[in-house]
Amino acid sequence: MSDEKELQVTKIKGTLINTIALENVLNSIDEIKEFQILITKRNPSDKFSLVKLIIKIAPRTNIEENTKKLITKIRYLIKDYFEIT
Repeated sequence: MSDEKELQVTKIKGTLINTIALENVLNSIDEIKEFQILITKRNPSDKFSLVKLIIKIAPRTNIEENTKKLITKIRYLIKDYFEIT
């Protein structure tokens, strides 16, 4: 069985995002226990609706202060790597 993954790209806010690269960025954050990436339209019934990216996380610690820092870190990394906010 191969560890190779098929290239998966989606367009968010006019930027092509490699979802495997996004997964790798999230996997590199030690404070994240688990995560889920959702890509959906803001208005599903409108074919021209903007796409939104939702990242659900389960932090390793459930301390509110640490979770706020983790969210800030994720936002920074996504903006830095993929140039989206």
